[in-house]
Amino acid sequence: MFSRGHTVLVEEIPLEFKPGKAPAAPPTSALSMSWAGTAAFTLKYKTTTLLVDPFVTRPQLPGILFLRQRVNEELCAEVFPRADHILVGHSHYDHLLDVPCIALKTGAVVHGSTSTARVCRAAGMNCGRVHEITPWQPVVCGEFIATFIPGKHGKALRGRIPFPGDIVDKPNLPMHAAAYKLGGMFGLLIEAGGLRIYHCGSGDLIDDEVAKIGKVDVLIACLAGRQKSPDYLKRLVAPLHPSYLIPTHYDDFFRPLRHVFRFIRGLGLEDFLDERKQVCPDVKLIMPDFFDTLVFDTEKNRLLEEQPG
Repeated sequence: MFSRGHTVLVEEIPLEFKPGKAPAAPPTSALSMSWAGTAAFTLKYKTTTLLVDPFVTRPQLPGILFLRQRVNEELCAEVFPRADHILVGHSHYDHLLDVPCIALKTGAVVHGSTSTARVCRAAGMNCGRVHEITPWQPVVCGEFIATFIPGKHGKALRGRIPFPGDIVDKPNLPMHAAAYKLGGMFGLLIEAGGLRIYHCGSGDLIDDEVAKIGKVDVLIACLAGRQKSPDYLKRLVAPLHPSYLIPTHYDDFFRPLRHVFRFIRGLGLEDFLDERKQVCPDVKLIMPDFFDTLVFDTEKNRLLEEQPG
C-alpha cells in the first residue's frame, strides 16, 4: 500500500523499543493504535474505532498557499475505511481538512470546537453527528471516553501561532488553508478500560490544565513548534508520569504519504532525544512507522511487544 522509508531512519535512533508485528492472539482487553502521519491516529478497542485528527490529503507547497484545498477522497477511504467517532483537537487544515469526508462516508460522530462543527455542517453533515464539546466534560465514544483539555498551540510559524481565531460561520467550502483557523485548542485525554492516553496535538500546553489530568500510561507529544515552548517535554512529563512516549507531528506533511518518509524541516530531532534522556530516561520511547500497529493491554496498562519465535 505505502512505502516504508521511515524504517531506516528510525533504526538510526537508539530506541528502547521498536514496534514489530502485533501479537497473533491479543487479549480481549487489547487496544490497538496506529499512526497515519501528522497528528493522526486510529485507535480500536472492542467494537469501537476512534480516529484522532485524521489527515492524509497532505497538499503540497506552493499550492497550499494559493489554492482552495480539496480532499483526496480515495486516499481517505483507503486509510480510514471505518470510524465510529472522530476527535479533532483543533481546526487547522492539517487536523480538520479530511474529517467531514471521512465522517460522511463512515457515519462517524465528530467531536470538536465550534470552528470544527461549522466546517462539518458546511460539508453537509447532519447536526446530530456533530458534537460541539465542552472542556473537561467527558464524552462517551462507544467503548472509549474522551475529555477535551484546554491547551495552547505552539508557535510553529516563524515564532507565531499560525492562523489564530475562529472559522467563520457557514464557511464556503473548499477553503484556502489559511481559512482553517485554529478555533479552540485542546489536548485529548482518551480512556479505554484502565488505559489512559493523552494526545497533545501541538507543541505547547497550559500547565495548570495538564496538572489536573493525573497520571497517564501513554503520552503522544507533538514535536513541531515545540522549540518556542521552553521545557515543553518536562512540563508534559512531570505531571503526567507516562510509561510510554510516542512523538507525533514530526514528519514532513507537505509530502504525500506514498513518498519516502522525511522529517519536517527544523525539527531538531537530536535536541529532542537529548532532552528526553535528561527529562524522562525511564519513559519508553516509541517512534512507529506509518501504519505500524501498537497493541496495549488495557487491564495491565502495558504494551504487548512481539513475542520471540
